[in-house]
Amino acid sequence: MATSSYAALPALRGAIQHFRQVKFQHLGEVFVVEPHSLAQAPRYGALVLVAWVEEGQGAPGWRIFRYCLIRNLEILDGGFNPRSNAPDVWTVKGRQGGNGTG
Repeated sequence: MATSSYAALPALRGAIQHFRQVKFQHLGEVFVVEPHSLAQAPRYGALVLVAWVEEGQGAPGWRIFRYCLIRNLEILDGGFNPRSNAPDVWTVKGRQGGNGTG
């Protein structure tokens, strides 16, 4: 049985800063996303990733992922142009995945 590794926060921050696509597992599903920002969710203060989903459930579109549930993070070779319509984590409801809490 393979073990899942937690996502390294510095690697994810680097991908955001340098506009690099990432691939990871979140609640057992595989996603390829354009990571746009890390934020603190308003309801419970959880660290969340705001990302444009290229591959995976909800693609294409915006989604918020709880950082603590991201596993097996890979920084991909593909870059992206930042999107100007990234949602404000305060206004997105029910897209966090998992138990729906932010």
